[in-house]
Amino acid sequence: MSAEEVLRSEERRVADLKGFVRLPDGTIAPAEFENVSPSGCCLRGDYRIGEILIATIPSIGTVEAQVRWSIGGRSGLRFQSKPVKRATA
Repeated sequence: MSAEEVLRSEERRVADLKGFVRLPDGTIAPAEFENVSPSGCCLRGDYRIGEILIATIPSIGTVEAQVRWSIGGRSGLRFQSKPVKRATA
């Protein structure tokens, strides 16, 4: 068992999910999410640590999240609110 596996206290859903993020300047950009858990996820791309983003993740919903780390083209997000699911027609 790796140190990373020991430190994770929540089950993560390993998946490549394509969604969107709204950046602090209001820009909406396509995004790819992975390792989604109830408290956060990994976002492909380099983002500034401390930034607050609005993430729209398929099957999860829309959630405010803070960038906690960013290295090598991947960034870790910690959810700041509970996901809000959109109504489907």
